[in-house]
Amino acid sequence: MANNKEVFLSFRGGTRFQFTDHLYHALLRSGINTFRDDERVKSGDKLEPLLMKAIQNCKMAIVVLCEDYASSTWCLKELVKIIECHEKHGKQVLAIIYRVKPSDVWEQKGSYEKALAILEKREDPEKVKAWRLALSKIQKWFKVEDFSKAGDELMLTRWVLCTEDICYSIVDVL
Repeated sequence: MANNKEVFLSFRGGTRFQFTDHLYHALLRSGINTFRDDERVKSGDKLEPLLMKAIQNCKMAIVVLCEDYASSTWCLKELVKIIECHEKHGKQVLAIIYRVKPSDVWEQKGSYEKALAILEKREDPEKVKAWRLALSKIQKWFKVEDFSKAGDELMLTRWVLCTEDICYSIVDVL
């Protein structure tokens, strides 16, 4: 399942049947072999090791940061692994800011601040610290596309795939 994927798509479930689904299918139509977490998991497989292996094995990660991304420990674990692979192996990363104020993501304001405050009460403080650090690195390290005032999902997906900079970003690493 996690082998031979060129792009790992990290996203929160709320965008699954909207922007992320359009993006996923557009990538596939463009011949870009893409992993997303709803692919069939074999019986008995543990999800976390499969996700971490998929992140390690891909050539590029696309992270769709939406309003409730930080409320998912799964998403935050993926992000930490993506950052680790970027730091250690130079993995290319494209961060898409989707329907959330960009500074809320890296400064952990608004919904990100609320979600992390909740997680701080129930999760290991070291994990939360790592998640905060990963979020703060997005602006500095990665190509960021801002769709904070997004409208038509399909139009955005076409823009993502047709914008020259992003196409080069994806093609350059594949």
